[in-house]
Amino acid sequence: KGDPVPGNLKGLLSRRDRERLRHLAAILRLAEFLERGRNAIVSDVIVSWTADEMSVALVADEHPAVELWDAERKAAPLLESVYGRRVILSSLTAEVPELETDGEPDAGSPSQDASPGAVPEA
Repeated sequence: KGDPVPGNLKGLLSRRDRERLRHLAAILRLAEFLERGRNAIVSDVIVSWTADEMSVALVADEHPAVELWDAERKAAPLLESVYGRRVILSSLTAEVPELETDGEPDAGSPSQDASPGAVPEA
């Protein structure tokens, strides 16, 4: 996929409208490839940027390997072109404690009642 083309509407769009179209198309393309696995693995996206780089961190319960691979190959180039920054894709994976077969938390896992940052009892 290349740059978005306004087609028959080109004559109706101002220069600013065409730029807006490119920006929105880049964001939509990224969203499309973040759902490429069709399993809703990515639950959130955190974006930050500097003058030279745009960092896009994918928040997921498990490593989004397919989504990262596809977005890097097929969405990042348009983002870089449109925003004039190098795009860095990464993931933030939430660790979920595994349950034993009886449904009780692992002995080494914090209790589900524990508040964040609480120290488990010995």
